[in-house]
Amino acid sequence: MFTHWHKEDRGFRWWLHWGSHSSFCIELALGWRFSFSLDVDDEDITIGICPAIFSLYLSIQCGWSRRLSDFLRGKSYEGRTASFKIHDWAIWLELWAKQMSWSRSDPWWMHWTWHPVDTFFGRTKHSELEISSIDTMIPMPEKPYPARVVMKRETWKRPRLPWASHRVTRAHIDCKEGIPHPGKGESEYDCGDDATYGLTCPAETVEEGIAKLVQSVLRSRRRYGGSVNWKQEQPSA
Repeated sequence: MFTHWHKEDRGFRWWLHWGSHSSFCIELALGWRFSFSLDVDDEDITIGICPAIFSLYLSIQCGWSRRLSDFLRGKSYEGRTASFKIHDWAIWLELWAKQMSWSRSDPWWMHWTWHPVDTFFGRTKHSELEISSIDTMIPMPEKPYPARVVMKRETWKRPRLPWASHRVTRAHIDCKEGIPHPGKGESEYDCGDDATYGLTCPAETVEEGIAKLVQSVLRSRRRYGGSVNWKQEQPSA
C-alpha cells in the first residue's frame, strides 16, 4: 500500500493504492460551480460534489467497483454519467447519459437543459446594420495586401428585456490573398508557413480595425518566427 499526490493550479489530487489494480482518489479544487454527479466507466466510479465554492471528487477502482460498473452499464461499453449542474445561467440535468457521445436517438430526458433567463425574457436575438464598406490595403513591412473592410453595428437583445440590449461596432476584414506568418510548429501539419485571411474585431473606425489586424499578424510573426519581417518573394528568372 502506498500514497502519492499531485498539486493542481487551484487544488490537489491524492491517491491511495493497494494491490496491483486498486486505488482511491480524492480531488479538491477551488472554483465557483454548483453540481452533483456520478460517473461510471470501465475503470472506476466517481462521485462529484461541488457546493458552489469548491469541487470535491471521490473515485474508487477495485474489484467490487468494476463489477458494480459492469452491472450498471449493462451491455454498453461506454461510461455513463448522472448529474445535476448549475452554470452559465442554466440548469443542466443528465440521467444516465453516455460520457463520450451524443445521438439524436437518445431519449429527451437523458440530456435536459433549462435556461430560466430565456424562459422569462425570451432568447437573445442578434441583428446587424452595415455602416460602411471599403476596399483598401493592409500595410505590412514587406508590402501592402488588398482587403475589404465592412463596418457593422451589431445588437444583442431579448424581446422582453429591450432596455438591457448590448451594442457593439465591429470591423469585418477579409483578406483573400492572406497575410503570411510562420505556423505554430506544434504539430506536423502546422510546421510550415501560415497566413491570416481575415479578422472580426470591435472597432469604431476602419483604421482601428486595420491596426488590430496588423498587430495580430506581427504578434504571430514575433511569437513563431522571432521577427516582424517577412521574406520577399524572389522574382522568377
